[in-house]
Amino acid sequence: MRSPIALPMALGALMTLVSAVALVPGCDLVKREEVRRVDAPGGKLQAVLVRTAIADSGPSDYDVIVVEKGRRPWLGTEVVFLAGARRQPLLEWNAEGHLRVAHGAVTRRELERAEVEIAEQTVYVSLIRQWRASPSAEALPASTEPE
Repeated sequence: MRSPIALPMALGALMTLVSAVALVPGCDLVKREEVRRVDAPGGKLQAVLVRTAIADSGPSDYDVIVVEKGRRPWLGTEVVFLAGARRQPLLEWNAEGHLRVAHGAVTRRELERAEVEIAEQTVYVSLIRQWRASPSAEALPASTEPE
């Protein structure tokens, strides 16, 4: 029979090892970076695309955050989360302040908020599964094209 404290001790040792590796200088296990900002009509708001990846290649997770223009992403409201994306999602505002997020294949997608109010403006968000499959996707502005 195993000791009832063996499993908690093993988990504690594993967490200590993971923490030690994470603290090694220059060892970034998780990389989080802002990759794009797209201005809303009227110029008061921006959609910010933030990429989170464990490695420089391979699938990434993306957050779409709506902020007042020029503000840091953590001060905004997350509206979309995409996990396991191989390509950057496309962000597009229409004239009425509706934000469309178009994406390709992902392992998980979440529309965190379909409607959000920021700086006294209501933003409606839609999440669309497509990748250059329709004329409207081809017509996105050059600033929102994937790398």
